[in-house]
Amino acid sequence: MIISKALQRFITSGGKIKKLKAQKSPKHSAKWHDVDADLKARAKFDTIFDAGKGSAEKGFSKVGINILSTKHAAAETLASKTAGKYWSKNLPKELRKQRSTIAGFARTHKSKVSVRGLKKAKQKGFNKTLKKQDEKFERIRSKTSELFTGSKGKDPFKTYTQRTIKKFTSKEQKKNWGF
Repeated sequence: MIISKALQRFITSGGKIKKLKAQKSPKHSAKWHDVDADLKARAKFDTIFDAGKGSAEKGFSKVGINILSTKHAAAETLASKTAGKYWSKNLPKELRKQRSTIAGFARTHKSKVSVRGLKKAKQKGFNKTLKKQDEKFERIRSKTSELFTGSKGKDPFKTYTQRTIKKFTSKEQKKNWGF
């Protein structure tokens, strides 16, 4: 039996038709998202976009700086500051929670817990908390950046490396270094 693609979504393995939940549609197209981000950026950074002698129509401010690049730089800085404030404010709270959890476990299981095990648990908990806070930092930074620029942008703390094209032998390296 041939079934259309539209009906295939409604048929389950039991053969019964199941009603699916309504799916959210985007509020605006990508074009509107960029326009909205531009308006929010102009409202926030209005001194940067101060038009002078007709240069704003050409995309430059009074000092001759490209408005788009300035907007992106200002938005990235604001996003990093906002996320950094959240990170430094909430890290001690999260660490206290983690420590109290470990201490509670140690109190209830006194006979089973060793000093070495406690040290390991504390280190593991600290690393877990840092990782969790870093993920929250990145989420806040990308949302703030997207609010003002329309794109998430690059993570400023991530290192991007590239391989070198030519592999040197030790003899060539010594020659290049002057040995």
